[in-house]
Amino acid sequence: MQVSIRLFQNDENENLTQLLKAEFIMVSRDPLDGNRKIRVHGLKAQTPDEAETINRTKEQLSKMHSVQGKHPTNEELRFIDKMYRELMGRSGNDDIVLAPSEMWLHRTKLSITDICFPEHQNMYGKIFGGFLMRKALELAFTNAKLYCKGRVSVRSMDQIEFRKAVEIGNILHFDSFVTSTNGKYIQMKVVASVSDQNRLPELAKINNATLGQEARVNTNVFNFTMESVENPSVLTVVPKHYVHANTYLEGRRLLNNTLKRIVNY
Repeated sequence: MQVSIRLFQNDENENLTQLLKAEFIMVSRDPLDGNRKIRVHGLKAQTPDEAETINRTKEQLSKMHSVQGKHPTNEELRFIDKMYRELMGRSGNDDIVLAPSEMWLHRTKLSITDICFPEHQNMYGKIFGGFLMRKALELAFTNAKLYCKGRVSVRSMDQIEFRKAVEIGNILHFDSFVTSTNGKYIQMKVVASVSDQNRLPELAKINNATLGQEARVNTNVFNFTMESVENPSVLTVVPKHYVHANTYLEGRRLLNNTLKRIVNY
C-alpha cells in the first residue's frame, strides 16, 4: 500500500503553503511471522476526488516501476554514444580526454563503514530505518559539498529502497557517488551494504587481501538531489565504463524527473 503525507504551513498572509510531500510504499507483515506477507484491504473511492487520487497513485507506481531497472532507451543510447564520440574527438585518437570542467563518475566515490549497535534498533530488533536514512543523507551531503567546493542544500529524496533488514552487530558500509549533474543540481546515490558474517571467517582463513568485500550484501539504496548554493555551475560528471554508464543514466532520469517536478525545468 502507498501512504502519502503532505506538510503545510501558514504563510504571512495566513494561506496554507505546501512545504513537503512524501510517498511511502509499505508491505504488510504477519505479526506472528515477520517473513510472511499478508494481504491488506483494498480501497474503494466514494467521491470523484478519491477516485482521482487512487488513479493518480496507480500511475505513479507504474512510472516508478518503469524507472527501476529500466533498460536504456534508444535516445539514451544515442546520448551516451554522442558523449563518448565527443570525448574521443578531443585527442584525435581513441584516448578519452576530460575537460577541466568534467569529472569521472568513479572518482566521486566517498564511503564510510560503521558497526550497528543496539541503541539504533527498532521495535522488531532490527536497525531503525531512520538511522540508515540519516547516515546515507549525511554521507551524500558531505560528498556533494566536497564535489561542489561549497555549500549545498537538499532538494529531493527519491527511490529509497529497504531491500533487506540490517541486524544488530552487522558491519555496515555506505558508498556514495555523484551519478548525474545539471547546472547547479547534483544527483547523489548511496548504496548501503553489510558484510556477511557467515563468510567473514572463511575469508579470514584464506587471508584475503580485501577481507569483507566479496561478502557484502546490499541492503538499501538512497537517491538524493542536491543544489549547489555557492557554485552555479558544478563539474559535469562523466561515466568511464558501461556499468558507470548505467548508473549515470539512472541518475539522469531521477534528476530530470526532480527538476520537472520541483524546479519546472
